[in-house]
Formats: sequence, C-alpha cells, structure tokens
Amino acid sequence: MSLRLLAAVLAAAILACNNPPLRDQDLVGGGDGGGGGGGGDDDGEPPPPPDPPPDPVTPVAWPPLQEGIEHLRLDFPQSTADIVYELWSKVYAPGRLFLAGAWHDVELRQRGDGAREHPKHSWKTRHPTGVAMSGAAGAGSWHARTRNYLAEWADGGYLADPFSYGLMRGAGVRAPRFRYITLEVTGELQGVYVEVQDADDKHFLRDQGFDETSNVYRCGLRDCELKLTPPSSYQGPWEKETNELGSDEDLWAFLRGLARTPEHELKAWLEQNVELDALVRTYAVAILISWSGIDDSGSYLVHDAGTGKWTFVPWDLNNAKLVYWRNNDPSWSAPSRYAIPTYTLYDPATIGVAAGKSARYGVEAHPPFVVLFQRLWDLPALRNRVLDEVEAMLDGVFSAAEAGARIDAQHALIRPELLQDPWTTDPDGTLTEHAERSPAWLKEYVALRTAFLRQQIPLERRRGEGGLVVNAVGPGFVELHNREDTPRDLGGLAITDDLRARLKLPLAAGTVVPAHGTLTLPFAVAEDGGEVGIFDVATQLPLDAVFFAPLGGRTYARTPEGEETWGWR
Repeated sequence: MSLRLLAAVLAAAILACNNPPLRDQDLVGGGDGGGGGGGGDDDGEPPPPPDPPPDPVTPVAWPPLQEGIEHLRLDFPQSTADIVYELWSKVYAPGRLFLAGAWHDVELRQRGDGAREHPKHSWKTRHPTGVAMSGAAGAGSWHARTRNYLAEWADGGYLADPFSYGLMRGAGVRAPRFRYITLEVTGELQGVYVEVQDADDKHFLRDQGFDETSNVYRCGLRDCELKLTPPSSYQGPWEKETNELGSDEDLWAFLRGLARTPEHELKAWLEQNVELDALVRTYAVAILISWSGIDDSGSYLVHDAGTGKWTFVPWDLNNAKLVYWRNNDPSWSAPSRYAIPTYTLYDPATIGVAAGKSARYGVEAHPPFVVLFQRLWDLPALRNRVLDEVEAMLDGVFSAAEAGARIDAQHALIRPELLQDPWTTDPDGTLTEHAERSPAWLKEYVALRTAFLRQQIPLERRRGEGGLVVNAVGPGFVELHNREDTPRDLGGLAITDDLRARLKLPLAAGTVVPAHGTLTLPFAVAEDGGEVGIFDVATQLPLDAVFFAPLGGRTYARTPEGEETWGWR
C-alpha cells in the first residue's frame, strides 16, 4: 500500500481519537490565548482585512515587530510518525495543531530539503480543504490554510531570517509575512521557530494586494534561474500553484520575453511587464543580505490578473551569508565580501556552487545565474537605480544605528524563549555561545558588509566598460570590438552561445583584435534569438555577454561601434 493511501485510510480513525488536552497558557506577551482562529472560506467566517499592500516607492523603514510569541503544538500518533519521519518523505499524514487557543485537525509533514538532515525538524501543516485559520491576536499571525514552521537550525541565534524578511517588507517588497513562534511536537518542546507565510495560494494573493485569481508559479527544485531552456538533470520543473488546470503559457511567454527581448528594448519591456520598483528593491535587499543559494530558494513568480504584471516573490532568505552557522566556531568572522551582482554571470561564488552540485549529484552542473537579475544588472540605468537604493539603505535601515536597534529588538523578543529552547541552552541552563553572541555577530556582519559595499559600489557603476566586448551578432558570425589602446590576443578566452556552457569554444592564441578595431569570428548563432558571451577560461567569468532577439537575416550591433547602445543594422 502507498504511503499516501495509507495516510488516507488512517485519517478518519486517527482524527476521531487524537484529541490532546488543552493547556492553560498558550500565548506570552500578546493576545489572550483564547478563541478559535480566523475561520475558513467555506465556513462563513471571512478572513481579517489585510494590511495595505507593501509600497516599493515610499522610504524604506523597519516594520513593527510582533507584540508577543504564540506557543503552537503539534501532536500525532505513531502511525503518522512512521510516515513523516521518513527522511525525504513529503507525504502529508493526519495530526492535530494547537493554534489560537484551540486544537484543529490538520495534515502535516516535515518541510525543507537540506534542512531535513538537521536534528531540529521544520514542519508544514495543512487545514482541511476550505478551512483557513489565523493565529492568536497580537502575535503577528495571518490567515492561511497551510503554515510553515522553520526550525532555523543552522542559525545559532535565530536572527537572520526575520531580519532579512523584515528588510524586504520594510522595502515595500511583497515578500511573505513572518513571525516568531515556539513549537511543541508530540509533547516535547522544540523551542523557537520562525513561521513564514506560504506564497502559493489565494490567501497570500489577497493578503499581499494581488488579484486573487492571479497565477502563481514556483521555481523548480534547484532551478530558480528563470531560464528559457529546460531544467538540467538535477533540477526540477516549474510548479503551477494556483489555477492548476489552466494554461501555463503566460509563464513561458514571460520567460521568452525575458530571454529574447533585445538590449535596447529591455527597459521598456520590463516597465511594461514587471513590477519594476519592487524588483529593484528586492535586488537591493538581496545585495545587503548577501542572498546566496537563490537557485535553491523555491521563490515565486506571480502574474497579477489585475495589472497584467509579474512580481518576483523571494523565498528561503536563510540562504544568505548573514546566517551565524552554529556548526562553525563561534568566533568566526562574518563573511561580508560576497559579490554585489549576486547570482549573475559576474558572481564568482556560483563557480563553487556548480562544483558542489557536480560532486553531490554526480553530473556536470553549470554555474547558476538568475536571468532576471542578469538582465537588470546589464542595463546601466536600472543597475544604478539598484545601487542608489543600496546606498540609501546603508544610510538608513541598514545603518549601524537602525539595523543594530532592530537586531537588539529581535533578540530581546525571543531571549526568554531561547532560555527554554533545548537547542540553544547549555546543560547549566545558560545560552550557548552562539545564541548569546548572535546579536553582536549580526551587527558585525552589517558593519563589514557596509564597508565592503561602499568600496565596491563605485566600481559596479562602471560595470560594462571593459576593453573587449561583443560588438555585433549576425547570421553565422559574431563580431568583437577592442576598446583598448593595444591589440588584444584572444588566447585564454572562450566564446559561447549558451551562457550555462561558458567555455563552449576556446579561442586560439594568436587570434588578435586590433586596438580600437573589430574582428569577425565565424560562429553559428540561433536565428530565433539567443545569447552570446566571451569568457575568461581561467576564471570562468565573463568579459561580456549579450541577449538578442530573432535575427530575421539582420545583424544586432552596438551603435555606435563599441558603445553601450544597441540597434539593428
């Protein structure tokens, strides 16, 4: 019998008898712990009115922290444990959730990918179809059918994820809501968790100010690159999360436009098709927090049925360099020199990401990059908008004063719970060194990251001013231009028409592009549009890359020659 079928057969009997007793005190510091929650769509109880949707134009400010911490409990029988504790099982099994002062029948499972190997487990619960619930008043909850409880095992002080999501929401990004909770599982306290709002249903759409009939897509497993080409063998396909029976052609039309719109038309295309102000703020925050592992993030694209525009919704922000890894020595210094254009062709860290995936999955993995971020960064006007936002946040919410106050407030909120958390206390009842030092460590990250960014921002504003560039792409050829005062030998370089196969065709030493001149290379490119890049073989980093539309017998070229403006000739 399959695990899914077994769970279904057992559900009725288990839910009938599994009714754990209520406890006296279930909310600390906010709300009264009573009541039955927010109700669902089919039971006649409307959801609470949402807050105004985030505004990505107003000045960035830290959002208020929750007033108190709600204590949640999960309980389930051994038959459910046999299912959900299978390491990689994603099968839901029946159990009970204590939320907002009452027990509720739910289905549950472990959640996460690599997090399943941690001793403190992350969880996901799902109410019956048509039922959505809110948590206790005053504890920062929201209306939802499914709920995610992140163990945050890797982060020794539980500060990084709420800091990052708070920064996103303070910047007006339609990022998931978040809150601290504590969680008890089958009678054993597991301590502090971060609950993060699901972004894959109409409750999220309604709460975030989208039209609730909008299409929501989630990036496939290990593939949030927003690429037009199919997933590699170790990656999974996109998942349509709403309107599942409808067409997904809107997604592929968007990805085609993103990959095939020519450079000189891209800004207008983005303004027409993307919630651009929010995207600029999203990427600015990604730079501040050194958001890495984006390809593994499972982030979302929302196609708003009301506006027709697409929004990138970030997820898994704990894939960032500001996580205070509990497995490292507590004295280790915060890593702060992560490349500004994170998860683009210019990010050297993705070379190591590819090597790690190759070793783990036994295949030749490619260095991942997010096409949306790459194309944004290659437009000087938009790149400078992002950098302007970064500088404004360095002077404001990310300054030592404002970020430090936020860090202290987060730690003060959860410190009493940390002292009861079995994963953050030593045998004598005091906090572990990681848990105690975590606020100072995160402040150190902010200071070091700020210094690095202030040093690098002027250099990034000059991105694209390199000496050797792709000058033109035409049927059967690529033309290079040398902006330098001396001839350029192409030895040690490679050309490619697939930016995920960076070293596709190594170029021969002795082939020279004259000073301030051009050289035409015979090179077959796709007539229906594509991409071309020139890479350094030793570093695997690009000298230049360009995306182009269907050629139709024409040549796409820099006009004037060697400049940053493009057109057809």
